[in-house]
Amino acid sequence: MNIYAYLCREAKRITEQSLSDLKDRDYWVKTNHERRRKFIDMLGLTDYFNSKRESVKPTITGVIHRKSYRIEKLYYQSLPGLYVTGNLYVPESFDKPTPAILYLCGHSFNQKHAYQAHPRKFAQLGFTTLIIETIQKGEIRGHHHGTYHYGWFNWYSLGYTPAGVEVWNAMKALDILQSRPEVDLNNIGVTGISSGGAMSWFTAAADVRVKAVAPVCGTATVESHICKRTIEGHCDCMFWINSYMWDLTDIGALIAPRPLLIASTEGDWIFDIDSVRLIYKT
Repeated sequence: MNIYAYLCREAKRITEQSLSDLKDRDYWVKTNHERRRKFIDMLGLTDYFNSKRESVKPTITGVIHRKSYRIEKLYYQSLPGLYVTGNLYVPESFDKPTPAILYLCGHSFNQKHAYQAHPRKFAQLGFTTLIIETIQKGEIRGHHHGTYHYGWFNWYSLGYTPAGVEVWNAMKALDILQSRPEVDLNNIGVTGISSGGAMSWFTAAADVRVKAVAPVCGTATVESHICKRTIEGHCDCMFWINSYMWDLTDIGALIAPRPLLIASTEGDWIFDIDSVRLIYKT
């Protein structure tokens, strides 16, 4: 047996055994807290969750006024020395707090500029929308592709994945949305495309403040990533440190019973459509 065959066998086992220990709904409710703890641990965020949460103080660098909404250009410090850039789209006409959307960027180099059509449309529909950028893309300095581009496999030994930092950045963005008088605190959703889709899964699983989530083109099984070699097209942030041998369906179980809309396409080779259908059925 070669290395590929071994990895494919183990990946298939992980996918097939996903959620196999969930006996019934009562057992799911009873174990949900411990499952979330495990997921947070696999993101490398345990210490941050257990420490005192500092309030977020975003800096507004400018405001752009449009016909039915305004764009507040901002940045905030999510960790010491880590500044996250974003744009907040705020509907101009509302007589009560609006629902809100956190939009997580994919891997476009232009980030919030490339994806602006989506938050713009959401704002026109009455959603206060915060779009934030990814590390190493857009305006955020740092390394996102440690193993993918640089061969820094010691990241795994350290228990580090950029998915953890991206989720933490997203959670700090949720703090910002909750601090805004325009936002209905009980109606905050998350969406994004590609890696933004994956981070939508992860953020909703880690943070129960997310009331609905719509990952777009960020869905696949561990088996498809390995056996169909789609992992070769992905960067580090697509994967948690899989200490507990989970598949994406395990993460999805942490989102339930909140609404989850999975959007995908048959032509996306790095997110195999058959694996998307399997996750949906599971």
